[in-house]
Amino acid sequence: MQSEFGSDPAYIKCAIGPAISKCCYEVDTACADEFYKLNELDTDRFIFPEKNNKYMIDLLETNRQILLSSGILPENITVSDVCTKCNSELLWSHRATGGERGTMCAFMCIK
Repeated sequence: MQSEFGSDPAYIKCAIGPAISKCCYEVDTACADEFYKLNELDTDRFIFPEKNNKYMIDLLETNRQILLSSGILPENITVSDVCTKCNSELLWSHRATGGERGTMCAFMCIK
């Protein structure tokens, strides 16, 4: 957005989530390795090794760190605390439905 529109990250406001949260987002080694490639980020804050070559991933924190590394100010980032799998009666969840496809959308308004 900086090069295309001349946006200043200091003035950008961001919202992350809802999404599957670290309590429910288990992945295998191959998937975790892709997150480890984000070595400019603090992977210890969003990759949590478990037993049997499984990992819990915090997608919300991953995205928060990506925004911070892009120059977005911490006070301009709002992160949802709603896990889509834990709240699948409210929001669609691929994991909760056993792989069925669905969609979600979001609307935002600046007042």
